[in-house]
Amino acid sequence: MPAPSSSRLPSRSRWLLLVLCWGTIGLASLWAMREEFDLWRTYFTWAAVRYAIFFNRWPVFGLSVCLGLTVTTLIDYGRHYFCDQQPDHPHKP
Repeated sequence: MPAPSSSRLPSRSRWLLLVLCWGTIGLASLWAMREEFDLWRTYFTWAAVRYAIFFNRWPVFGLSVCLGLTVTTLIDYGRHYFCDQQPDHPHKP
């Protein structure tokens, strides 16, 4: 079985990191905010959202990290598909 090419290794490791991040930090943060989600389902107001962000800083930070990694991964792969630029490599004219 041939070894994976060097261009695929960072790609796979990025997706693995993303899955691990959502599987650990993301789920723990969502579990910690479950009471806030119940409140939002009953009375969704922007005051309730601000309250949840202010009083649940660690879960919000964890969700921000997971969302940030997801967005950067999607932007990187979007750049690959739309601009013909290889992921994880600088563009060479």
